[in-house]
Parts: sequence; C-alpha cells; structure tokens
Amino acid sequence: MDSHLTSNPQYIVVHDACARLDSAGIRYMVTGSMALCYFAEPRFTRDVDIIVDLESGDEKAFVRLFEAEYYISEDAVRNAIQKRSMFNALHLKEAFKVDFIIRKKSIFNHIEFARRKYVDFNGFNMSIISKEDLIVAKMLWAKESFSDTQLRDVRSLLSTGCDIDYVKNWVKSLNLDSIFERAQRYE
Repeated sequence: MDSHLTSNPQYIVVHDACARLDSAGIRYMVTGSMALCYFAEPRFTRDVDIIVDLESGDEKAFVRLFEAEYYISEDAVRNAIQKRSMFNALHLKEAFKVDFIIRKKSIFNHIEFARRKYVDFNGFNMSIISKEDLIVAKMLWAKESFSDTQLRDVRSLLSTGCDIDYVKNWVKSLNLDSIFERAQRYE
C-alpha cells in the first residue's frame, strides 16, 4: 500500500475488514463511496459499505472475527441477518465505521453479487461491486432517500463509461426511469 494511504483510516479499515472476511471465507463485496473511489472519483466518508453473505447462525463466528479490534454487537448482527438489513462495526483505534449490509434476496441483488470481482485497490485485493451494478444500486438508494449525492455519484460513474445497455435494462426492470433521467441531468 502507498505510504500516504497507510495513514488514511478509510483505507486502513477497508483493507483490514476485507482481509478478515477473505481469511474466514465470507463472501462479500465493497460498495458505496469506496467503490465510487475505485471507479470514478474519491468521495470520502466516515464509513465504508460492505455487503456480506451471512445467514442465521453465522453471527457468533462473524463477531469473533472482528471483536478484538472493533466494537460490534452480536445482537445487532443477529437482528440484521433476520431482517436482511445492516449493522455496523466501529474500528476502535481508527474510530472508523464499517456498515455491513446483509445481502438481500431479490433477483437484482443475486445478480449484482454474482458479478462482483476482485480488484487491486491501492496495493491490496478486495471484492467489489461492478460499476454497472453500483450505478443501479445508487439509483435505488436515490429513489428511497431522495439524495442529491447519489445522483451526483451516478452521473460521475456514467461519465467514466460503462455497459449502458445493462444499466438501462435494470432501469426499466426496476422502474428507475425518472431517477436515471435526473441523474443524467444532474449538475
């Protein structure tokens, strides 16, 4: 890892979290602003988003994997698995949060997870969402949250080139037409 990145809590924590997940054989993919940094432009936040493939009964082992250096609640993990929602873990030394999102069961979520790939990101390998699926996911988030930040991110990702036919198919399938149009016009 580049020396200027070794002091950045965002990179330190994503590297650590991904290494732990890989060592335990837990299927995951980085998404959100960290994936945006890989595909388009840096947008630093105080957390990193990681989609994990966990099922009921995985919570104890997952907590053991992180508890030495993170604040993490087994009850929160269990609840998130049951509700297919999210929980977080706070890196104690870096005071940086990881939002773990339990993989949902929709067709889109199944396909986006199957399309994840390992990439070299600043000197370490991590599993990451595809650019096209990140675009669709950000439009879904924008639809729910009315977030201008998500629209700006979609526009930024679109400007770097992508498989636009794939994106448009999901736009139509998920009724994201108005969000897609707004993102393309976003300034």
